[in-house]
Order: sequence, then C-alpha cells, then structure tokens
Amino acid sequence: MKPVAWVPRLVVGDDEQPRTKPKKAATTATTTTTTTTSEPKAEPLRLQDFLKREQLVHSGGEAKHAIQEGKVTINGVVDTARKRQLKRGDVVAYGGKSAVVVDVDSGA
Repeated sequence: MKPVAWVPRLVVGDDEQPRTKPKKAATTATTTTTTTTSEPKAEPLRLQDFLKREQLVHSGGEAKHAIQEGKVTINGVVDTARKRQLKRGDVVAYGGKSAVVVDVDSGA
C-alpha cells in the first residue's frame, strides 16, 4: 500500500476560529512485519455447554434449570454452578444418561 500525503484543510471549532490541521509526513521507509503463529487458547468447557454439546439436554434453558435444580451430577456429586469448568475425565450425569469429558475444548 502506498503512503498517502495529506493536504491541510480548515477545521472550524466551537470558537469559530479556523485552524489548520498539520500535514502528515509521507513515509518512504519500508516496514517489516513479523508474524508468529501460535495455537489459539482453548476456551474452558463449561457444564451448561457440555450438556448441550453431548445432547443430554435439548436446549440451554433446559440445561440451566436442570443444573439449578440439582439434577446434574459431576463425578457423582451434585453441582449447581452452570459455569463450572469441566476437566478431562469428569463424568457428567443427567436424566439417566452420562457422558465422560474427553476433550476440554468447547469448540467455540
């Protein structure tokens, strides 16, 4: 992309006194951009998202109510925190079904 030279123009402020914007200096130097590739950070896998992803519930609303009512267990213990972060190996159970957390990336 070529540098653009700016032409000064008059700008009228609140005091109605015209003033001139300064010119931007044209640059001729070449800039080198370094790009590094890195893996994007995996988002934490939350209980509510896991229930929907594994189709243990039909909707986010159903997941929310099931968790708040204490109908969901993690590793055999009732947990009422919807945003609880799951880790690999956790066993989540609801409605007679259970699922094991294998991948902690939420896929978002």
